[in-house]
Amino acid sequence: MIQFRSKDLQKLAPQLREKGYYIPQQQRGIDWSAYTINQINDIIDTLHFIRDEVDKIYQRKAHESVGRPPIDPGNLAKAILFTELYSFPERKAEGWIKLLGHHLGIDEHIDDRVLGKGYKNREVISILEKVFKNNRSSDGKNGGDGTGLEKSRKENYESTKKKGLYMTSIVDSR
Repeated sequence: MIQFRSKDLQKLAPQLREKGYYIPQQQRGIDWSAYTINQINDIIDTLHFIRDEVDKIYQRKAHESVGRPPIDPGNLAKAILFTELYSFPERKAEGWIKLLGHHLGIDEHIDDRVLGKGYKNREVISILEKVFKNNRSSDGKNGGDGTGLEKSRKENYESTKKKGLYMTSIVDSR
């Protein structure tokens, strides 16, 4: 038997194995359709939040130069926020943006390569910084996170045996 620190816990542990200790309860039914609808509504609300926050900051400008018009930085910022929120790789994000882009206010096709290059676009970075600045709130209590989450979401045939890519971060307690 495992040694417990508390004498009361040592006495209680064997009783858990006895029949009759737990009082059986009637199994409650779960309305899965209501649960699913709630999750869908939460996703739509989040997409509308992204749209509204970026639209507060960025006003679309008319394209005045010759050639193909560039991808709108506001739409690219929305796509990046969506991609990061749901941790999609860029190829999957392209399809999801095509499906759900109207909720984000994205009315143009955003290619996966364009999405990848958007992380380096100065206007997009500026929009993202302003969105984060406008929505930050903290109680001032921070803690460490040593879960070892991924540093990269590459989905290719690169060797998975590489070690040492262990990420720790500071997490706000809200």
